[in-house]
Amino acid sequence: MILLEKEEFDRCTLKIKNENGILNFGENYLQEALGKISILKHLNISWHFIGKIQSNKCKEIAKNFNWVHTVDRYKIAKLLRETVSYTQLTLPT
Repeated sequence: MILLEKEEFDRCTLKIKNENGILNFGENYLQEALGKISILKHLNISWHFIGKIQSNKCKEIAKNFNWVHTVDRYKIAKLLRETVSYTQLTLPT
């Protein structure tokens, strides 16, 4: 019998799904996502942030996610845009 903790199970599950053609994964908790993104960075995965965004987390979200689906305030959009510009990525205007 093999037992995996929740985080290890999640990473294994994501890897298996990616190997079977699933390329897009959504996360709504930044801290949990950062661990998965770091470990699975060698895989061809497009990361989607789908949770509520606090302004102090915009920089990490912009650096680590390919898509952001939950921008609910101008302030958040502005902070994401500033960080993306800083990291030389492009956003549609």
